[in-house]
Amino acid sequence: MPLVNFCKKCKREVPAGETCPFCRGKLVKTNEHIAFWMERVPARDWFAWNQALRVALPALLFAALAITLLEERLSGGEAVQTLFLRGFFWVLMEALGGMLLLMLGIFLLQGKEQIRFVLDKEGAHAFVHLQKPSRRRLYARFISFKAAEALWEKKPEGPSPGTLIRRADIRWADVKKVRFWKENRQLLFFNPGWWQVLVIACPPASYDDAEAYVRRKLEKSRKVKVLPKKQAASPEKSK
Repeated sequence: MPLVNFCKKCKREVPAGETCPFCRGKLVKTNEHIAFWMERVPARDWFAWNQALRVALPALLFAALAITLLEERLSGGEAVQTLFLRGFFWVLMEALGGMLLLMLGIFLLQGKEQIRFVLDKEGAHAFVHLQKPSRRRLYARFISFKAAEALWEKKPEGPSPGTLIRRADIRWADVKKVRFWKENRQLLFFNPGWWQVLVIACPPASYDDAEAYVRRKLEKSRKVKVLPKKQAASPEKSK
């Protein structure tokens, strides 16, 4: 069961309950949370590509539109036609291919990472760790050693087998939409409803508990769109 508590006296995560099994200290109910670890390879992760493409593709389209409008304004509509007849479209495709190759190279340099996902009373969190991070792997994530050290000084409570290099958080009050992707055991959080903020990937044994926890937090709110809706038990099953 991924539901755990944090013992202030032992400074460790322990199974949920009334008392700590190690020091017998009293545990606070509000500190109960769900936590688990997942390993990720960005080069093989769709959501890593998705996050990068959501910035890169609009930038490429904006550049293409700006060039087209500038050509039309300076030389007229015929110049725009000439621009595309001379291969401007294929130049854009080559730029897209080069951009994808560059992204692949960056992701390969990043290597593996370990992510600790937490669902607690405040919201959903992801803490990205690296084992013995090198400058190359940090720079490939556009992070400096100084920034990583500053983040490490504010590390959250709980186990940290590696170096914390990034964190992402979303409060329950800020969630506008949540989608449960049971087939891939992933929870997708959005704010606003069209912008994906955080993806939580769950181990097989933890997904059902994680989904149930998030539903309890968000399903009663009229401000949050929950997809898919929880299906009511059929009359036959309830008998």
